[in-house]
Amino acid sequence: MSVIEFVGIPCSGKTRFYQKMKKLLKNKFNIFNYSDLFYIFSKEIINLSLFEKISLRAGYKIYKKRFNSKKTKNVNFSKKTLSPYSYLKSITRNLINKKIELVKNKLINSLSQKEKKIFFILNESIQNSPLNCTQKIILKSRMMEELIGLHIYRKKNLKNYIILNDEGLFQRILSRVGKFEKKDIKKIFTNIDLFKEYFLNGSILFTKSSLNKIKLRSKKRKEGFKFNNFSDNEIKIWINVFNKFYKNYKKNKIFIIKDKNFIQISNKIVKNQ
Repeated sequence: MSVIEFVGIPCSGKTRFYQKMKKLLKNKFNIFNYSDLFYIFSKEIINLSLFEKISLRAGYKIYKKRFNSKKTKNVNFSKKTLSPYSYLKSITRNLINKKIELVKNKLINSLSQKEKKIFFILNESIQNSPLNCTQKIILKSRMMEELIGLHIYRKKNLKNYIILNDEGLFQRILSRVGKFEKKDIKKIFTNIDLFKEYFLNGSILFTKSSLNKIKLRSKKRKEGFKFNNFSDNEIKIWINVFNKFYKNYKKNKIFIIKDKNFIQISNKIVKNQ
């Protein structure tokens, strides 16, 4: 099987189509994403302590519960407002998260020089994205899982799996818009060309949407990235970046996905796996 990444400007429908495709394929194939591979297979490619293995197993349960939940609950971890049990639970979860971050760093440090260069590109892209500081920290952690997951896919024989990602590493690079200047856009495509060599034969599902629809969806969003602080011109520049990516990518490996062609494109991709 192969790797599939959804790519598209925020609010273009990536998550919705991802859920539709996952539902369509889950009874026929083993469906995982990059993060699944990180949690499941990390212990097979690097030496980990017993506590690190236990932390990964517990962390995976937490991740799956959060990933499968439609709503994210905001929890106050103040000792004064939580019951003793809830406070102990939050402390345990924080310890698990810290241990998992150490595992991620250990794995990143074990990568080849070429892969470390890709990690640098991805991290730089996140730091030059329009996210706030907290969002960048969260996204960097997720990006590390994604890169490690792709590394695991390349390293192990996972031909019986489809690795389906609602976002992926191309999306991280395309988010590096900086101040929307020409030098920022040029850097994006320099980095895209470097990453293409590593991505090999993966497929891209491209979501396309108009400016008006993107702004409307952004206003309706309760969570996730929003365009509140963007001018129409900045959004148009970003749309053009994604459109240029689509235009320049290998045509037999990238597909615009819409409701009317969803079944057709899904069958075509699976047939090529």
